[in-house]
Amino acid sequence: MLLLCLPLPLAWAQVQRSAEILSAIDVVQFRVDTAQTAVEFAIALPKAKLPYDEVAAELYRTQLELSVAAFQGEKLVQKNAVKASAIDSASMRGSGQLIMLVRLILPPEKYRAVLTLKSLGRKDFQLETERPLTVRAFSETQPTMSDICVGAQAFRSTMKKSMFYKNGYEFVPNPSALFGTGFDTAVFYAEFYNLNHLPKDGKFFQRSFLMRSGQMLAGTERLYAREPTSETVVVFIERVPIGKLASGGYEFHLQLVDSAMKPVLAQSKKFFIFNPTVKVNAPAVTSDENFSWLTEEEAKEMRTQVTALMTPEEIKVYDTLRTLRDKQQFFQQFWAVRGGASARREFMNKVAEADRLYASRVRRGYETDRGRVFLKYGKPTQVESVAGSQQSRPYEIWTYLNSENQIEAIFVFIDRGSFGSYELVHSTAPGEPQNPNWRTFLAQPAR
Repeated sequence: MLLLCLPLPLAWAQVQRSAEILSAIDVVQFRVDTAQTAVEFAIALPKAKLPYDEVAAELYRTQLELSVAAFQGEKLVQKNAVKASAIDSASMRGSGQLIMLVRLILPPEKYRAVLTLKSLGRKDFQLETERPLTVRAFSETQPTMSDICVGAQAFRSTMKKSMFYKNGYEFVPNPSALFGTGFDTAVFYAEFYNLNHLPKDGKFFQRSFLMRSGQMLAGTERLYAREPTSETVVVFIERVPIGKLASGGYEFHLQLVDSAMKPVLAQSKKFFIFNPTVKVNAPAVTSDENFSWLTEEEAKEMRTQVTALMTPEEIKVYDTLRTLRDKQQFFQQFWAVRGGASARREFMNKVAEADRLYASRVRRGYETDRGRVFLKYGKPTQVESVAGSQQSRPYEIWTYLNSENQIEAIFVFIDRGSFGSYELVHSTAPGEPQNPNWRTFLAQPAR
């Protein structure tokens, strides 16, 4: 190796620098088919350790290439590389991370993975590390699931050339799995496969929760009915609030369970929180839904989440409340008349589902028009999704049918900016925007 050709002090310094810069690496695996597996190598590079060149007054640029090569013995099986650059001010280059991701497609075997990071602007900067790699095999006929990714951001996207793109989303990983002060949410991504092979007469649920020190944290469990589907891949994305969790190590668990809550599939992901302002984890919600734990910020968020459920009278009452205690009592009564803890749990599961399906770059899923309609009216019976063209904006038509298959309501959403932010422009439901001439909006320029 190159290090053996260097003087010992220089070689040792190179080893130390590699250990400092190439330490935060996360490797996750996804199914391609029964013969091949996608292996993603995500790395978080500390900007303070990277080489920068000044490109303008008080502006600095780093240009990097990350390559990953898979070997069996000395035989190179596959190699891939990505390039990334960042332009930062003097203060910004001293903090934060640059995230890079390389993907290999490999048969299920054992390999030696070699990661090489080099600067495209400075020839004297090149680091290397290697690790053993065992590539999983995925069944073609049995339900199975991928590894779990942890990140801080996920949004709908059509940018297939992005290194972070997969299955209609851009998921930006956090390879260090460390969430410091300022992170309110951790995002988890996984994929289920072959759910069409689940027994047709069985009932199955997707279950997720947090654990710490071997104990499940009360109030973190989410449970959804998961029916057999003809889709080859079912994407799972969940945003987990962590701003009120104390510093320490945690585990995110994702399971597919049967009606007896016995796991059929299970994966977990460790992550860490540094939050010195929180000394003890917030108390869990009790079965009688005492909302004394609710903070002003959480009350504001809950008010936004339940907008679709509130009556006009409840909105007027809430807008007159001034103290946190009044807001806590309001939500205690609000959920009590709707079924208590079980109703709130079911609704929060729908909020998480809205976040997964309808989040945009700047808004949570439940804050969008599609998310609000989903929370208020439920899952549409039919969805007609029309891609955009040079003449027309993308749009969706949601149709709700009654028990006799008659149209009960229609909702039309248009993506006016072609960035995934769909606006409700017309509906036949009482109290919703009505514009029978909504098709005239399709050809309008983005606002």
